[in-house]
Amino acid sequence: MRAGASEVYPIEWIYERPGLPVKVIRLYQGWRYIEEPDGTRGWMFSGLLSTKRTAIVTGDEAVPMREAASDQSAMRWNLEPGVIGELGECSENWCLLDVEGHQGWVAMDHLWGAGEP
Repeated sequence: MRAGASEVYPIEWIYERPGLPVKVIRLYQGWRYIEEPDGTRGWMFSGLLSTKRTAIVTGDEAVPMREAASDQSAMRWNLEPGVIGELGECSENWCLLDVEGHQGWVAMDHLWGAGEP
């Protein structure tokens, strides 16, 4: 992540965690102004970003992953805060999440990166 939209700007952060979700705030000549889950913002070259959507589990406690998009549905797993998964379809405030091949539904309000891209 750089301080500005060019290689002449200093590097502020080097990402080492694969799949970390970011939100694109603005576009500028092949660069993207992005926001991280903790609110940090900066510029990244578009070629360094994946088009695959991911989400990260938020909060202070484990969050249930369910078989269907309902609080009454059977629980599959508990997801710890900070777990990252590939984001599938979202509807009715629930999102399908794939965490290393384990799929299930998670309430959208426990995910950062869900909602409008």
